[in-house]
Amino acid sequence: MKKPEKYKKIYYFSRKQGKNTPYYMRINLEEDCFMKQGTLFYDRESGRYNFFYTDGDGDRRDYGGIHCGEVFEFMLNGVWVPARVEMGDDRKWYLVGMPGLTLDGLEVRQE
Repeated sequence: MKKPEKYKKIYYFSRKQGKNTPYYMRINLEEDCFMKQGTLFYDRESGRYNFFYTDGDGDRRDYGGIHCGEVFEFMLNGVWVPARVEMGDDRKWYLVGMPGLTLDGLEVRQE
């Protein structure tokens, strides 16, 4: 009897956020999945939030700056919460649906 193939467990979520702008998030529950994870800081030189993470080889990497519309998971009260990052008309960064939250020092991760 033939063994069943191993399937990836990938889930897709979508919903409307902000000004009727959809965002999509993929969560990969496969064990060997690599996540970029670090602590947010504001990079004055680029004008963007950024974070450093350790890659699969153990090397420290620079994410390169977060851009508007990117979706990440943020650690809030001990729970990973998906949210989209945007910049307001006042040129301040925020998480959609979470006004007033300070981004500096938040734990962030992305597949």
